Amino acid sequence: MYKTRLLLFVILIFLFSPFVSANKWSGSGVRIWLSVSGGKNDAFITIHVEPLDYTHCPEMNKSKDMAYQCSVVPSFHEDYVLYLNESGIFLGGRYLDRTPVFFYQNDSWIMAETKDYVNYRLYIFNKTTKCFYPLYKNITGQRRFMEIVENSTLRVRGVLENNTIVFSSEKNTWKLPIKEINPYLWLNEESKHLVGMPLNDRLLIYSPLKHQALALKNGSFLINLYSFNEQVSGISEAIKPVSIFIFDGKKLRHVSLLYLIYDVNVKKQSIGYVEELCIKGSFNITKCEDLLLEH
Repeated sequence: MYKTRLLLFVILIFLFSPFVSANKWSGSGVRIWLSVSGGKNDAFITIHVEPLDYTHCPEMNKSKDMAYQCSVVPSFHEDYVLYLNESGIFLGGRYLDRTPVFFYQNDSWIMAETKDYVNYRLYIFNKTTKCFYPLYKNITGQRRFMEIVENSTLRVRGVLENNTIVFSSEKNTWKLPIKEINPYLWLNEESKHLVGMPLNDRLLIYSPLKHQALALKNGSFLINLYSFNEQVSGISEAIKPVSIFIFDGKKLRHVSLLYLIYDVNVKKQSIGYVEELCIKGSFNITKCEDLLLEH
């Protein structure tokens, strides 16, 4: 059954995407969330993925679901950096245990790197050459850095009005039926937490919540969606793709970024899964050597 499902998903992905990157992992569960920064008509999207392992299971009863008895810790973390523009979505790199952060400031894309989450070194990113060179300006302090990143992009929270979700900015208002979004959310309650990011006349819609799935003994999943001050929990029969939405005011386009093709071991209450990244192409982010020599 698993091999059949795996083959079906791979065929579907190749039909709709000319480029696929696959990685295979296993664990007690998985945690995934998106970080998004928008420019004038483009955006950088980072997909954070953490395979999870159970820990701290005092007096564990193996006849019951471990998800309700144990804590979970990430075994490691990996990050996919994606770049979105009007022609598609492209992979800018896959990183293990470190992530470059992109944000838009003064009509330029800035890339930041840190090793200690305290000192951030900044670079100018050239979209044409896909390379970066030093900005000769650094930021100290994680809180200060995150404030700059968050304030660099206009974000509007969705508001539910009956069966409609409304995103309003100073320049525009977007309205769309919630039934067009709910089928792609991990839990229906997630619709109360969606965020919109204006990109010219288009609106990029995504969920800022962390998505966590833990296998249960009946083959379903305990889903926890949360941020610092918000949490939604529920049971789902499947782990849905990680998705975003593009809305031009008339037509809503659903875009699946990352598929988990998985098999559940109900005895061990674990998930073996393959990550399938669905994108248009890829590029390498490198140093602009010629520009470095000029400085």
